[in-house]
Amino acid sequence: MVAAGDVASWRHPGFGRLRVEHRLNATEQGTAAAWTLLGGQAPFAPVPYFWTDQYDVKI
Repeated sequence: MVAAGDVASWRHPGFGRLRVEHRLNATEQGTAAAWTLLGGQAPFAPVPYFWTDQYDVKI
């Protein structure tokens, strides 16, 4: 089964089951899903990250 998008979850080799609701993650998953459908064998293992804007500061 192959899925991609901000509501898709996957088993990360280092962190277990993850679901990251972020547009960049959805783009990376789409690329990984296409690679898998074409016969690729690499695990999808991006390093999750988040940020927030607090007034004029990005954290």
